[in-house]
Amino acid sequence: RFTREPSVVHFHSMIRLITPDDANALAELSAGTGFFHQGEIETLHGVLADYFTSTRDEYGHVAVLWEENDVPLGYVYFAPEEMTDRTWYVWWVAVAADQQGKGIGGQLLAFAEREVRAAGGRLLEEDEARRGVTGEPGGPDLVDLVVGLHHVAVVVLVDRAGDVATRAQVG
Repeated sequence: RFTREPSVVHFHSMIRLITPDDANALAELSAGTGFFHQGEIETLHGVLADYFTSTRDEYGHVAVLWEENDVPLGYVYFAPEEMTDRTWYVWWVAVAADQQGKGIGGQLLAFAEREVRAAGGRLLEEDEARRGVTGEPGGPDLVDLVVGLHHVAVVVLVDRAGDVATRAQVG
């Protein structure tokens, strides 16, 4: 169980915990990336509803967004993995299509990494690395952004076809 309050306000003034009022904007942001199909958007609505009723407090899930001028530009949702030794998992990460390639996703993942470390986490995983996050042909896959998690992660390098190219324990 995640027992400390995330250090949102201490990290960056543009990152904050999500609220129930953010749910529709985050679903629209996700849909607008072109990386999520309609079923995943519907799942996100359910995940966020659960987050505010139980998973945040009972299971330690954390969801933060990056915003500028009160407009959400990206978010990350991460949580401790049940029945593991201090393993955490990034369940959702998305950046608005027109903001991709500006480092927002990397900053959100860096925030998640710091929070996991502060909570005593040993490992932070994300398995949707097959999804591109920059929106640019030939742009980096998500795995390129999470390599910075090398102190607590198993890095899985995935090629553009979605096949595991390399798996290495680092750190």
